[in-house]
Amino acid sequence: MKLAIHRSAVLIAVVMLFATVLGGTVTYCNSVLESKNSKIASLNTKISNLSSQVTNLTAATGQIKNLTSANLVTALGVAEIVNTSSVSRAYNRLYIEGSVTNNGSGLAFNVGLHVVAYTADGTLEINMTVPLTYGEFGTNAAIYSYIYSFDPYCTSSPKFGNLSYGQSADVNLDIYHEGTVTNWIITPVWTNTK
Repeated sequence: MKLAIHRSAVLIAVVMLFATVLGGTVTYCNSVLESKNSKIASLNTKISNLSSQVTNLTAATGQIKNLTSANLVTALGVAEIVNTSSVSRAYNRLYIEGSVTNNGSGLAFNVGLHVVAYTADGTLEINMTVPLTYGEFGTNAAIYSYIYSFDPYCTSSPKFGNLSYGQSADVNLDIYHEGTVTNWIITPVWTNTK
């Protein structure tokens, strides 16, 4: 009997020791898990804060780019000059006169005017980009040939210039075309690099 009690006591002691070790291990694992979860939460907060900073820096970069970009402003007068019997020219022409100024702080390269013009019924007559210049342009090869007959300096390959901050360019040009245009859109265009 003593041996059975002794074995029972040993078995109880082993079970208690095992339960104590198991309880200690569970307690230890829970504290490690809580510590790691706390670190994960802290890192997620840092990630969120850094993502917010990246968003803010991206927005600021866009604002800086706007501060260093060209900003072209036009002051143009535009008129359709219709060929009449008193005019010796064979085509109608869209006459554009005025100036373009770079109010931005960046250099504008390859500056020109994109000209789109329509007839009264909505037919597209002009869709071209011309440099800021004194000159005459045509909407097709036949019209360029006609212009060249009275203006030997006319070219179908115009050169586009640059405008630095505060610089203006005078514009005085004709775009010869067929048909009669009644409405137009003239937009300054440029590139930020050569």
